Amino acid sequence: MTTHRFFQDIEASNGHIDPAEAHHMRRVLRLTPGDSVIFSDGSGTEWDCVIRSFDPDMVEIQDKRTLPFSGPKITLIVSAIKPANLELILEKGTELGVDQFVITKTDFSQIPLDKLTKKQDRFEKILVAATKQCERGFIPKLAIVPISEINSWKSEENLIGTTQYTADPELLTKIDLGESVTLFVGPEGGFSEEEYRQFGQNFTPVTFGLYVLRAETAAIAGATILAQQKLTNVAG
Repeated sequence: MTTHRFFQDIEASNGHIDPAEAHHMRRVLRLTPGDSVIFSDGSGTEWDCVIRSFDPDMVEIQDKRTLPFSGPKITLIVSAIKPANLELILEKGTELGVDQFVITKTDFSQIPLDKLTKKQDRFEKILVAATKQCERGFIPKLAIVPISEINSWKSEENLIGTTQYTADPELLTKIDLGESVTLFVGPEGGFSEEEYRQFGQNFTPVTFGLYVLRAETAAIAGATILAQQKLTNVAG
């Protein structure tokens, strides 16, 4: 039987359930007092709980644990594209194991950052919903930043998905990853030459396969390949 997971620091609230979560328990999931649930703070701490009552909305904490983090830490930088496509990237990337999403504007981006900033609350709700769905203990972080701040999101290994300005980019599957990795995926049309000269000093060009991919496909394909490293680490 599946134990339902909810995101709230239930210890800090002394067992009091957030009203929205309590409503979901009662009306949608049809849970009753005595049922077991898991609460998570979204940063790796979880509590096994039993619903005590719904008047007031309370649980009793049975156990507390800290989840181990399995590396590499994956940061996915994506150029501003249509919000619906970004939502797909956030949802699927979360399910695959991306730890941080960064949205920025590059030369060929057609969506202004201020339009996306207004949607940040919606984007973060998508991250939470996807984290619940795939039963992760960590909610990915999200930042919407200008291109001038990109270097602050660099990792031990920094990769840029492009085949435009290099004759023989590395296959992403062949990259030996370290403790952390950042993958930068451009918009439709890729990167300008000036951007490539700028980023090429700090990011290694990689390709995902034989064909040219749409921006959202490239981001999800890249996340899938990087997620295999996490799976290998867990299996090992």
